[in-house]
Amino acid sequence: AAGRQGQGAEGQQALEFHAVSQARPPLSATSNLRLPPCPWAYRVKFHMRVTVNDEARDTAAPTLAALLEELGVAHEPAVAAAVDGEVIPRSRWSAQALMNGTSILVIRAAQGG
Repeated sequence: AAGRQGQGAEGQQALEFHAVSQARPPLSATSNLRLPPCPWAYRVKFHMRVTVNDEARDTAAPTLAALLEELGVAHEPAVAAAVDGEVIPRSRWSAQALMNGTSILVIRAAQGG
């Protein structure tokens, strides 16, 4: 009986050791964990109030190009735009960020006399 108890005790220790050895390895610092995208991030639109040609306007446009697209004038050839008094070349429209309170002046060239 004593031998069986000893074997039982050793058997139990072996099982405990086995259970510990089956534990997950620790995560490394270079884990390739990929988080799912935030479920609401694509539905939320951040609105800001800007002034376009002296009229207050709510927009979600992050750039001057997006705002001019929203206004329907981005593709017109004779349009100029200024942000807070500085003329922005067409080549920089997509890089020009807008912020709440920004003042935009949009000018269309017209022919005639």
